[in-house]
Amino acid sequence: MSARFDKLLILDLDETLIHSTDKQLQCPGDLKIEEYNVYKRPSVDEFISTCATWFNISEQLSVNSYQLSFSVG
Repeated sequence: MSARFDKLLILDLDETLIHSTDKQLQCPGDLKIEEYNVYKRPSVDEFISTCATWFNISEQLSVNSYQLSFSVG
């Protein structure tokens, strides 16, 4: 964790900041993991960028047995 901030914000992405489905919606997905199309919610990039100015951020996403974890900042 970076020493920039003394607070850590942990975000659970699945069904809050993103939506994943095995069906194709009207627009193309932002990411494809196996058979799942992953769609970012509106303004999610701006939200995460703004939070990154105040907090260390850890985000977590689980897709079935696959788990992705990454940090911002």
